[in-house]
Amino acid sequence: MRQQRNYRLIVIIAFLQGLVFYAPVATAYRLRYGITVSELFLIESLSWILMIVLEVPFGVLADRFGQRRALIAGNLLFALSKLVFVAASGFALFLAERVLLALALAALSGAAEAFLSASIAPEEQERRFGHWNAAGTAGLLAAALVSPLLYGRSFRLAAAATVPPYLAAVALSLFLIEPGGTGRTEAARTAVAPALRAALRDRGMLGLLLVGALMGEFAQAATVFLSQLQYARSGIAQAWYGVLFAAIQAASLASAAAGGLAKAAGRRNVLLAAVGLSFLCALALTLSTNAFVSIAALLATAASVAIFRPLFTVVQVERLSRAGRATALSLNAMIVEGASAAVNLGEGPAAQVSLALGFGVFAAGLGLVFALSPFIFRAAGPEGGF
Repeated sequence: MRQQRNYRLIVIIAFLQGLVFYAPVATAYRLRYGITVSELFLIESLSWILMIVLEVPFGVLADRFGQRRALIAGNLLFALSKLVFVAASGFALFLAERVLLALALAALSGAAEAFLSASIAPEEQERRFGHWNAAGTAGLLAAALVSPLLYGRSFRLAAAATVPPYLAAVALSLFLIEPGGTGRTEAARTAVAPALRAALRDRGMLGLLLVGALMGEFAQAATVFLSQLQYARSGIAQAWYGVLFAAIQAASLASAAAGGLAKAAGRRNVLLAAVGLSFLCALALTLSTNAFVSIAALLATAASVAIFRPLFTVVQVERLSRAGRATALSLNAMIVEGASAAVNLGEGPAAQVSLALGFGVFAAGLGLVFALSPFIFRAAGPEGGF
């Protein structure tokens, strides 16, 4: 019973945290209030670096003092970051917002997956993780449909409207119940070194983590930071930005189908297809300024990465024992974030030179990854659940 309650609350919280009403104009918002494209990516890289430093300590704290407490703290920090964003202007305040966001994500990243996994039956993992991802996307879609009424009047109004749902998410997190096997673990302090050795020895998983980093960064850059610039490059009027953002979020609801696709075609084949489709999308965005091609590529990017993410998470969860799982997942996240920070450091200057070069960096990386993906997934071995 408590597992069902936890699952429902986690899904509602994900929906509420998807209600980001300024999202369709997030890049334009930042540029309007005093930062450049290169500064935007610099802030993103600094945020990733901070998350790398904090991931393992937060994972240890979650395993030692309870994952429920970690979720409450992370959701509270998430809400505080939105409060700062409302008033942000210039590099320093936008950096402060990302620092708070980094703290929130570090607190949530390992604990949320471990907590949710403990609240779901093993045979339901792929489907339920897909639905969890889809809930956040559904929130973004709902926000995108309403947001033109807000940012059409004021960008600040759209940012302010985002705060109440995040405060409601904090309130709901207080009603979560610690599932069996995820409470305080005194051995958490000593679990770091063995977990790190295991992560570095598992070459298949290490490769998959690097693939996940590149896929995630491409989706973030293409559909969030650079999409609005691509629209302008393709001659699409700003009046359509909200509609297109909603369409991208609708495409991301494909995450709900990840479990069914994995059962029908095999998890490894679905992961490989998602990487290949992302490569084709990056290539299209590099070479084309056609409005139809740009929109189709961005929609396909959202769908492919949405399908990739829950399977990527379930593979990690299945390879870890429940004891110390938040710590081990935080170590995995640290590896992903390190790779993501490196990608951002190169992507920012490239996108500042030209949008085509920015997308070209991702096309080159994803092309290489797609060529190596069969070997990466095979290296994990059948015991990895691929």
